[in-house]
Amino acid sequence: MVSYTKLKTRSFINRIVNNPNVSEVKIMNALEECYKNCAFSTFPYIMHNMDSREAIKKYNSGNCVALSIYVKDYLKKKYGIKSYLIPATIPNKYKQPQFLEISHVALAIPKNKELIYVADPAFYFLNPLQIDLTDYSPTIVYSKSIYSREYMTDLKDYTTIDRIICQTKKLTNSIKYNEYQTIPKDTIISEVFYQNDPNDKWSYFLREIVKPDKSISDFYIQVKNEPFITPIYIDKNGICRSKGYFSLTNSGNVRIAKEDYPREDYNIYYFPNDKIMEIDKITRRFFKNNLTKYLEHYKNLQK
Repeated sequence: MVSYTKLKTRSFINRIVNNPNVSEVKIMNALEECYKNCAFSTFPYIMHNMDSREAIKKYNSGNCVALSIYVKDYLKKKYGIKSYLIPATIPNKYKQPQFLEISHVALAIPKNKELIYVADPAFYFLNPLQIDLTDYSPTIVYSKSIYSREYMTDLKDYTTIDRIICQTKKLTNSIKYNEYQTIPKDTIISEVFYQNDPNDKWSYFLREIVKPDKSISDFYIQVKNEPFITPIYIDKNGICRSKGYFSLTNSGNVRIAKEDYPREDYNIYYFPNDKIMEIDKITRRFFKNNLTKYLEHYKNLQK
């Protein structure tokens, strides 16, 4: 049975201090550095009982919270830019039956009290969405469809870059999604959808999330309880691409799925060592360090 913790948020807009140093280019640089150096993974949580800050610091990997922390820390250290972790819902394609409605975290980066950017490294945004509190006109953000293989080499011909339409709104009433999650009235939100699927909307809420691992990561890990990692690389056009999906399953298999190639499953007891060398450095580190530990984990699951 999945256990949940009540979502806690607080306003940050009234604490914003003008920062002319903030720019879209700097945020895009931070996102690219994240994609170069980090991977979405649940290994640190499941295998090592880490929180997101520990995961991103020690293993350069983690969930949406961890990746957002990486971008947050990068912007602060390199440019002196202050930012805030914020809660979000997710599109239907990522939902699981036991997920709560708000099951995601992104990063809000204020330039001033009128213009706020939102970066979402876990959804592979290529640029931040813009929230202009003086103009609620729709804007566009681009993201990479990371699990789809890109066959084109010229950037203008890419077929796996999605256009996301963003619409800023102000809540006239509070939203109570469930007994654990309520967003208060007057909250500024960005409601977004893929251009090719306008009926599947999700939202970013301009409120700082307090203890995101407690209210988001903990139930996510209970539901997605097979450790996995999705390593990324930057192609010659500067676009992030997936190297595949690697996981250790509760049925005792090592699973390798490279882009859209056929999935390969290997029994945990007979995983060939030469396969480890085909995996990138970050992922290989997890497999080499965790296969023995996971074998113990798997045996415990069978008891």
